[in-house]
Amino acid sequence: MPQERILIVEDSMIVSLHLKSLVENEGYRVIGVSDTAEEAVKIADESTPDLVFMDIMLAGEMTGIEAAEIIYKKHKTPILFLSALSDKNTIESAKLTAPFSFITKPFEERDVLNRITLALYKSTLEKENDRQRMAYIIEGQEMERARVSRELHDGLGQLLNAIKLQLEAIDPACSGEIRDKTIQLIRQAIHESRRIHENLLPSRLLDFSLINSLEELCHELSGPSLEVVFQTQDFVQPINEQQKLALYRIAQEALQNAIKHSGCKKIIVQLYQTEEHLQLTIEDDGQGFNTSEQFPGRGLSNIRFRAEAIKGKLQIESNPKYGTLLSVSAPIHL
Repeated sequence: MPQERILIVEDSMIVSLHLKSLVENEGYRVIGVSDTAEEAVKIADESTPDLVFMDIMLAGEMTGIEAAEIIYKKHKTPILFLSALSDKNTIESAKLTAPFSFITKPFEERDVLNRITLALYKSTLEKENDRQRMAYIIEGQEMERARVSRELHDGLGQLLNAIKLQLEAIDPACSGEIRDKTIQLIRQAIHESRRIHENLLPSRLLDFSLINSLEELCHELSGPSLEVVFQTQDFVQPINEQQKLALYRIAQEALQNAIKHSGCKKIIVQLYQTEEHLQLTIEDDGQGFNTSEQFPGRGLSNIRFRAEAIKGKLQIESNPKYGTLLSVSAPIHL
């Protein structure tokens, strides 16, 4: 029996009750019935339905077409438009939101059920294609990171070490303070080169587990003005390299975002495994932000990108007074 969750947005009580009864009899779960576009957007944000029936003409300032555009843009939820209007202008306006189908009222029950099945199937295919495309892009990014990292290590790193050795061979009595300052600058450059190399291609991931790698990362970021705590438990089931790298990168990005933007004094990183899922959370006590707004500099798109590539679900809760909680839940078996 299907368990997909459906949101019905319809200003006719008779039509909405008819639809609700029809889809529930087929085993679908109706998570909400609304007669306004504004309420529909709110329900979609809170519950993320698998499919939405959307009446085009609704009471209120927002039309069904506008609500559908917002919902699809945020959640990629398939939309089935409902309307008694079938004129060209209405159809053309609805087409701009890329709906999965258009149902004219009054409707045939079997036709509605067939359209639900096709819309859900098409949505599943699109999401899987998007996930695979993201995985390929991330793989390409990691290959480029590895290439640049090798060039830093084999080229610039070796050159800096050679310069340092040459300077150290100079008689201190002949060069004095200039020699010492130059050696110190070279040492700083070598340290920075190694730091960049480690960020581009974390060598610890090749040698150690995800748990050990995250523990070391948190230890490195802790300092006099910032406490980074790592909490975990031993994994019962092994995880693959794709999950290992994705979760490490997500933690790395989230920690850098918190340090750079929130002004926090404490960050708690938790990594746990259940029978079916991996759970990563990063919580800080800094200045939160409005999650409904776009923050390009916060790297949230990169985090969402990597979470979706491992079929993960990203959730962000933030409050200006209490900080931010970011969590990723991903299936163990891809």
